[in-house]
Amino acid sequence: PRGLRPGSRQAGSSFGHGWAPPRAGHGEWHASKLAVTIAIMFASDLPPGEWSAILVGDYWPGAGVLDVLAAAANARQRSATHLHGYADQLRAISQAHLAGQEGATADAARHLFSRGEEQARATAERNGATRRSYESARQSVAAPRETLTQIADNGNTAIRRIQESSAPASAKVAGIVQVITDAQTQARAK
Repeated sequence: PRGLRPGSRQAGSSFGHGWAPPRAGHGEWHASKLAVTIAIMFASDLPPGEWSAILVGDYWPGAGVLDVLAAAANARQRSATHLHGYADQLRAISQAHLAGQEGATADAARHLFSRGEEQARATAERNGATRRSYESARQSVAAPRETLTQIADNGNTAIRRIQESSAPASAKVAGIVQVITDAQTQARAK
């Protein structure tokens, strides 16, 4: 097909990977098609809008990141719960089965069970602290999404107005570039 010749370099291609944009008259490239292509490449949960990928895509915390942090927090919670249960079992064994026994061996066993319980509880507490850290990180990552969604919405609306205007093409391009620059500057600040 025209415009894409795998394994070969087309005249005028600066990419060197066998790809060049179509030549004039063989399918025009438009900025809106580029925006759609970029949105597809991101294949994420970007805010709605044809230009959202360009406007805030570089700063958008995707759902995958949020899912990983949530899964990590849940895993740490499960570990903490299991370790507290294990510590409870060690205490129950020590109190029920070793309480009436006397001698050096019984004392050593009680000491080992007590030490095991302490270690399990300490590890459970560390897992709990790590869980809280993951939850905090998830909240910090999720917080900008609302603001970035608003920036994308405003940018898409402004670009749509520019595209629908009767201004000359050069003025439209300049206006769209300005909207993109402004949106990216705002997104970077969030």
